[in-house]
Amino acid sequence: MTGSENQTVAVDTDFILHLAEMKNCDPISLARRFFEALRFSPVLNETLFVHELEPLSATVQLFFEQEIIHVLYFIGDLTNEKRVYFERVVRDIYYRLKGDQYPLSSVFSGWEKKSSFGEIHSVAMCILMQLHIFLSDDKDSKIIERIVRNSMGRNSSVTVLTRADAVGIIPEDSSLSRAEKRKIGHQR
Repeated sequence: MTGSENQTVAVDTDFILHLAEMKNCDPISLARRFFEALRFSPVLNETLFVHELEPLSATVQLFFEQEIIHVLYFIGDLTNEKRVYFERVVRDIYYRLKGDQYPLSSVFSGWEKKSSFGEIHSVAMCILMQLHIFLSDDKDSKIIERIVRNSMGRNSSVTVLTRADAVGIIPEDSSLSRAEKRKIGHQR
């Protein structure tokens, strides 16, 4: 990454929804300036877009239409070898997190809400696509970060940043005021 490029990072749906639900502000402008201050280009796993965000609220839809956040469509482009690897990573993380086998016959079809599928699929995408940051407020994401660090080696490291973590690394000279940073970092 050169000095002027943004770093591509994965983002979770809860993180996006919090930004969209901020009150007494223009969430579109604030989210844009937040990511610009961090020099992050956030991407959402295509599977999460379909299974966790549909139907889109008007604000969330604008995040994508105005290209503040992009959907990363990658599954259809995977070689067979990478599909097998992605599936193995998803199943391994799920087993290490839940202590049980992945409940569906394929990681590429079907979905279960409230079972950490989004976080697991996003971290697996990070490993596969060599994205080293995952923006997530879900508690399981920090646990998954430790699982990956302890079981998959340095080449697979993914750092999970909560909104509060991300606000903490915003440069002082950014366009965001202290009040805006507090608003972004505030937990529900």
